[in-house]
Amino acid sequence: MNNQIFDFLNEYAKLPSPQYAVLLRGKWGCGKTYFVKNWLAEFDKSNKLPANENSIELKPIYVSLFGMREISDIKSAIDRCVNPFFYTKAGKMLKIAGRIASKIIFKTELDIDKDGKSETSFSGALDSLSIFENDNKDEVKGVKFIIFDDLERCQIPMKQLLGFINYFVEHCDCHVVVVGEEKYLDDKTLHDLLEFKEKIVGREFEILPDIEAAIKLFVSEPMMATDFLSKETGMIQLCFECSATHNLRLLRQSLLDFSSLISALPTKLVE
Repeated sequence: MNNQIFDFLNEYAKLPSPQYAVLLRGKWGCGKTYFVKNWLAEFDKSNKLPANENSIELKPIYVSLFGMREISDIKSAIDRCVNPFFYTKAGKMLKIAGRIASKIIFKTELDIDKDGKSETSFSGALDSLSIFENDNKDEVKGVKFIIFDDLERCQIPMKQLLGFINYFVEHCDCHVVVVGEEKYLDDKTLHDLLEFKEKIVGREFEILPDIEAAIKLFVSEPMMATDFLSKETGMIQLCFECSATHNLRLLRQSLLDFSSLISALPTKLVE
């Protein structure tokens, strides 16, 4: 199922004007954030735009809503993402960015030739969200893709949050993915989500824990007892499935605890 979601996101990214958001659900610890970031990494590798003399290339933006209380918190998070995702050759950055600087709010230093030194800095006082609007399509190229993660951990009122997300869906032709799990919302927040979800969300999927892939990833970490655990991945998977939990974070913690125990034992006992 996860592979199908992966493929769907690739096709969704190709739509010129989707006019709907995608909701990815899943239990806590099932690997939703890992899945999304893995997709982003693969998308970035396979969708590099050719250098363009007259445009800035915009890459997908990831924002965690965890603990956010105001819409301004989300705007600040997007502001921090926007400038690092502009890519042009040295010398073109200033010329192109200047044409849209009047619409962007940011204060950042630019290391154009990537030598570790700042060549210049920008600051502004207007709305950076206008970078996503269609008026800038001649200056800004690339997919307008925004991922909002940790929906259930956001403290912004749901109606207000969905209205903000809908701005990107309806008015900016953005590709929007919302990641979260409805079952962890309180009754009022869930009611508001269900009331407005159908107006924004066009496709909905559930991410399932990929236990086998997670085990291979975890046992390869430096802190793990790799020599032993890498030979016992089948047994680890059976034990985890018997636990009747889908929380991969608990699996990783258990493997770390086991590795700590192994490291404290005499060699004979380990054998």
